[in-house]
Amino acid sequence: MSRFQPFGEFEVDSVFYVWRVRHYASASSPYENVQGVSACVRLRGKCAKELVIDFPVRDYFFRKPSSTTAFEERLRKCIRGAIEIGWKPDSRGKAFRVKVEEVQGVLSK
Repeated sequence: MSRFQPFGEFEVDSVFYVWRVRHYASASSPYENVQGVSACVRLRGKCAKELVIDFPVRDYFFRKPSSTTAFEERLRKCIRGAIEIGWKPDSRGKAFRVKVEEVQGVLSK
């Protein structure tokens, strides 16, 4: 079984990105403010606009993702979808925040 690393780097369409987990699933109470895993992605070696990807709680519940490879594959799909809806990885400014459902919906059309 592979161990999950909370950071890494990979290539998408000949462009290199670095990523890290911002936070794992948590809740301030059992009934409200439940949030899932969140990760941020940016171009490797550049100070550029980050992409923040929020996963729903149901995807990983209150556990870490089981595999770094599988998580990176999901991030690759999210990057392609975020670019489709307007994220410009080489621009500067405030982070571009998306929910997984938003970017996966773009790719399935």
